[in-house]
Amino acid sequence: MERAEEFRGFALAGSACAAGLGARPRPGDGRGWRLGIAAAAVALTLTTIPPFLSERYVNDAYAGWRDDLGRAYDDLDRARSLNPLTDSPLLAEGAIADAAGDPDRALEAYREAIEMRPEEWGGHFLIAELLARENPAVARRELARARPLNPNSPEIEELSERIAERARE
Repeated sequence: MERAEEFRGFALAGSACAAGLGARPRPGDGRGWRLGIAAAAVALTLTTIPPFLSERYVNDAYAGWRDDLGRAYDDLDRARSLNPLTDSPLLAEGAIADAAGDPDRALEAYREAIEMRPEEWGGHFLIAELLARENPAVARRELARARPLNPNSPEIEELSERIAERARE
């Protein structure tokens, strides 16, 4: 039911534009600007609703993964298809997979996020955090990649110090 309400926005935008589409504008009757506004409204709707829905699916996955892990992953797939320009669904998939005890899936999702957005530091950091105990060498390499992308990050420094402390033990 909740999803139906989200798509109501599409229907409202379409019905708002449909009234003026059947009539042909005559020179000087002022309908040209209305058609421009209608086109702008449609363009605005088509560029804002998919990212909004994508974030909703990501939030739903975070909220419900403990009850239905399969549905959470499906929600994240939908989020990715609605907004292919963001790495947010991939980072969420990695976090959920890690929390669910599937480090291989988490690692794969984080690596895919890095491929998609190499200028972002988050994927490198999350891989380092995931591998800090079992593979500190790879974790240090990932932190070395993350550091120039976010040089003032206290999280990077804290994790780097924890890895160094474990190495001294």
